[in-house]
Amino acid sequence: MLSIGPRFDFSAKPLRDRLHIHIPIRLIHDLVPEEFLNVVRFEYNDVMPTNVEYKAHLTDRPEADRLAMEGSGGPPTILVQRDTYYEVTDGRLKKREETQDGAVQAPVLIRYHRADNAGTRDSQYTLEPVEREPEEPVWLVVEKTRRFSMIGEVRIHIDAVYTLGDFIEFESLVNEKQGHAQAQATLDAVLQRFAPVLGEPIDTSYSALLEASITPGA
Repeated sequence: MLSIGPRFDFSAKPLRDRLHIHIPIRLIHDLVPEEFLNVVRFEYNDVMPTNVEYKAHLTDRPEADRLAMEGSGGPPTILVQRDTYYEVTDGRLKKREETQDGAVQAPVLIRYHRADNAGTRDSQYTLEPVEREPEEPVWLVVEKTRRFSMIGEVRIHIDAVYTLGDFIEFESLVNEKQGHAQAQATLDAVLQRFAPVLGEPIDTSYSALLEASITPGA
């Protein structure tokens, strides 16, 4: 349910069932007056979760590991991930299979929309259990080892992507703890901390980078 005070209720089932729309959290924070944001309540099955993200080439993996451990207060979680991307016309769709510190996790389908531009950008996404294989054709597969840490409400991904190299990705969560403006400010502070290890920003997904690396003339 999403509601603003006692009189505004966006969860009325007949309307929601007829329209079946997702409202990006950034839009809500742009439209709702600041004084009302503290009474806005989110349930993510009705509102598409949002991150403010930044991705870049990584120039110094040991220093990035040190900064992540220093900021998070502990060692990272090691994720070995295999992402199968599917050919879709709206956003991106991938099936993620992974182990977490060696333990096999249940696969999930990740659908997301994110602009292809360098610098910080919004990403709206959904996570679903894999009940059956997607009907869309397989596009390609990206394999990587991810060192995952959290600094406050920011996810830190230090990625070694098979055949592509080392990258670092930041995801600042837009949620009940921080609105969009605060998520951006939090991300900016973490980026400043990691500035010594940031290479050129990445304006697209690992899947597009992989496709470009294996396509002659791309």
